[in-house]
Parts: sequence; structure tokens; C-alpha cells
Amino acid sequence: MIRDIHGVQRLRNAVGEMSDEDFAKIEAEIPQFRNAYEAWYSECLPVLKQLLPDRLDDFKRQYEKAKIARAPTLKPM
Repeated sequence: MIRDIHGVQRLRNAVGEMSDEDFAKIEAEIPQFRNAYEAWYSECLPVLKQLLPDRLDDFKRQYEKAKIARAPTLKPM
């Protein structure tokens, strides 16, 4: 699990009732999404290649950066 900006409440719901101190310990062990994204993505690729090879391209398209179309330029005559 990777924490994101909305994940604290989801994590609290997932772990159920516990003290704030215990929850803080669990939360501290989960990496921030911004810092762990690249490693997470890199680890997922080989797993998906083995388990769901027909969906690998879909996964890559979902997470790759959007390509920005360049505006056409006009050359003077």
C-alpha cells in the first residue's frame, strides 16, 4: 500500500479501530506515493507481465505521462 493525499482516511477505515498511537506507527511505515511511485511501478511491470500479459499494455498506457501534441508551425514562403 502506498499513501496518497486521500489515503489516510482509507487506511484508517481498512485497519479498523485502534489507538491513534498504533495507527501513527502503521502510517509511518507506509511510503508516500510521490516518493515511492517509480519503485512501485517498476516492481509491478514484471509481475503483470507474468500474471496478466495481455493487460500489460493497458497498464503502461494508464500510468505513462500524457504526450503533449505540438502545435503545427508555419514556415514562411
